[in-house]
Amino acid sequence: MPPAEARPPQPRGDRYAVGSPARAVVTLHLPRGLPGSGKSTLARGLAAAGAVHVELDAHRRRVWPQCPSSWDPYTGPGLAVQIEFEAEVAEHLAAGRDVVADRTNLDGRGVARLRQLAPWARLVLHDLTPVPLGVCVRRDAVRPVGERVGEAGIRALWERWLARPSGEPVRTTLKQAPVVSLDVPSPANGTRGAARSRPGAPEPAQPEPSGTRGVR
Repeated sequence: MPPAEARPPQPRGDRYAVGSPARAVVTLHLPRGLPGSGKSTLARGLAAAGAVHVELDAHRRRVWPQCPSSWDPYTGPGLAVQIEFEAEVAEHLAAGRDVVADRTNLDGRGVARLRQLAPWARLVLHDLTPVPLGVCVRRDAVRPVGERVGEAGIRALWERWLARPSGEPVRTTLKQAPVVSLDVPSPANGTRGAARSRPGAPEPAQPEPSGTRGVR
């Protein structure tokens, strides 16, 4: 008989994830949308139901207090912010807690990085991208000054991730978002994802901008 570590995974009903037979399943919620689309509101609702709310902006304000409204989370100080954010997400998932990773999640690279933190976790993408650009801009405008992204930053994100050259919205594909619909397997271990939610509903989410200006 092969040693225990070489045996194929033995899932145990709903409580355990394929690929990690001894680890209780945890859920990583990824709200996906522009600033002002309602991601943090959704995150607070999920947190009230027991998930841990981990906010990229909170780490940005702590690690990089002088961060401009337009920044890149994949280089320089921005990368340091992202590493701190990911470390907190990983810590809670490893402790068996459900987590809401609150950022725009428009760039698939960010989603892929989060997948690597806990490949056994159930990934749920909450799609808030249908929220109109104008609504996001208006909501952002009434935030405290230090928390605003600004219309230029939000529009840059929309143009990069959510609009075609014709101005029509881009429909998310599997290449852009590893998990976008009900029962999509995780490439890491074959575990299943969950359904997408309708805007405003505290159920499912989707991916974030990287080198985009005005990113989060």
